[in-house]
Amino acid sequence: MMQLSEIGGHLTARTGIDDLMEDLFKALHSGDVGLCQLNGGSPAVIPEVTELWRRSMEELVRNGKFDVLVGHYAHPGGDPAFIRALVHFLNERCGWNLTPENVAITQGGQMACFTLFNMLAGPCPDGAMREILFPLCPDYVGYQSQSLCGGVMFRGIRPGIRMLDEHTFKYVIDFERLDIRPETAAVCMSRPTNPTGNVVTDEELGLLREMTSRAGVPLMIDNAYGPPLPNICFVPVTPAWDENMILTMSLS
Repeated sequence: MMQLSEIGGHLTARTGIDDLMEDLFKALHSGDVGLCQLNGGSPAVIPEVTELWRRSMEELVRNGKFDVLVGHYAHPGGDPAFIRALVHFLNERCGWNLTPENVAITQGGQMACFTLFNMLAGPCPDGAMREILFPLCPDYVGYQSQSLCGGVMFRGIRPGIRMLDEHTFKYVIDFERLDIRPETAAVCMSRPTNPTGNVVTDEELGLLREMTSRAGVPLMIDNAYGPPLPNICFVPVTPAWDENMILTMSLS
């Protein structure tokens, strides 16, 4: 039997996300025409968007860029022309002051978080264990499997609960409990949060930006559903970025 390393054990361990994706695959390929796909995270097939992708792909074939796309190595940080277009879009839409040096393209938001978590936290050369702090739990369950050294490098803060009416409540950041320690490598949260749908308010985010800036640790915001893109968010949210923030966005 093949002997796995400790990291290999973490990479091959069964996770909730594995179970979810396997369930989605089985449902998609079940052949059951009466099955309604109301699952979490499955891409929507929107005819107008599909047609846009088709036209774009046809244009790549016509102008000869398709061969370059599939046959040439790209820049490791992402296609420079795409990055310049994204910088222009974000600066124009959000009033930011980005340059191409502020942007990197990965194979998706989850890969970006995986890379950042393991770059910043975990066992260090001096023997210390650095942590990723989640200021508001529950947060995205998929983060649990993204550490190469297990869950020991994550710490979460229990939320406050604000009652909105007799039957509805909202999770809020409990700033009295929130402590950024010397071993805190970064503070991370998703906005909006999957699967609770909770959205940290602009006021909460402002306080969190002040705290992380004073502590000298980066604030990571997983913006997979938020504005300005893809903007699947149904409460007022102001996009935010500064040089102490790492903002991940997804085109999926």
